[in-house]
Amino acid sequence: MRQQAAAWLNHYTRLWDLVPEGESFFTHTSLLRPVRFMGTPAIIKISMEEEERRGARLMQYWNGRGAASVLKYSENGLLLERADDFPGSVLTRMSSGGADDEAAGILCRVAARLHSVKEDPPSFLVPLSDWFRDLGPAAGKRGGVLKESAQAATELFS
Repeated sequence: MRQQAAAWLNHYTRLWDLVPEGESFFTHTSLLRPVRFMGTPAIIKISMEEEERRGARLMQYWNGRGAASVLKYSENGLLLERADDFPGSVLTRMSSGGADDEAAGILCRVAARLHSVKEDPPSFLVPLSDWFRDLGPAAGKRGGVLKESAQAATELFS
């Protein structure tokens, strides 16, 4: 799987005329590499799992409306705008510096913007109720934090 991802990375680097800026790296689901695209900082992501490919399609759906802008998209490759100091690192510093409320406020505003997109949600999305389907039975067997989580999920889904 990793060899195929590396082959796709090389393919899209040539096809989209990307200039590498740093080493590529693997996560448990993807291969990423910081690049420049037409002089703009970007990152290319090659997804190795179907769920990540759905995520790439969702990024294309949002396309900058609360999420990074998609510069190029293909079934196997996603090229996103890249911030030099990505927001997650800023939020981590804010939170660890005692500004939890401000960091949470930023996250809430981003979530609100993502959910304000007026088009119908993409049909390929997996409903949250499907993701949480096994939580109730697990909570019944194990209790504790799983029970609290199941109660919270039920309340939020309603």
